[in-house]
Amino acid sequence: MFSKRLLVGFGSAAVLVAALAGATGCSDDSPDTGTAYVVRVDLDTEGAPLLVVNEVGAENERHYGEARLVGTADFAGQQVEVELLCILNYLRGNGPFEGFWTFTADNGDRLAFTYSGTAEQRDGVGYLRGEVEVLGGTGQFVEVTGSGSVAGQRGGEFGSGSVISYTIDLRLEGLAT
Repeated sequence: MFSKRLLVGFGSAAVLVAALAGATGCSDDSPDTGTAYVVRVDLDTEGAPLLVVNEVGAENERHYGEARLVGTADFAGQQVEVELLCILNYLRGNGPFEGFWTFTADNGDRLAFTYSGTAEQRDGVGYLRGEVEVLGGTGQFVEVTGSGSVAGQRGGEFGSGSVISYTIDLRLEGLAT
């Protein structure tokens, strides 16, 4: 359980992250729909480099704060570092969040997405659903446009320090494959 205010920070070398190698797929390549990519990544909230969550309410039922979660995944035929920056506003594990996803290639090229959605807590499992849209990129990603959806599942109550498994379904144009 979170204390009234929890602040955890670790250097990137000390971050304990469970990473799940993802699958990428390409289909329906056309100017109207873009190319489909599926990215899978597990992000560990217990080993998060930054996690600040405050509690308010008569029973501390309202949680709000920010997080930085990191991991690795396969994207467009290459291994990328994945960073999720988000803010949240939950009542008993349910509510809105928003933030940014960043994929960073080995050479430092970045692809960034805006992110927003909702979390729902049911039977001890947290479900996260959201949308992403390309914010911009550098290097090999500078011409990329597109959007997609994100589905996540947390195997425990909010604040339990559990791993969140994400699947990011993207439709992108301008990515050289």
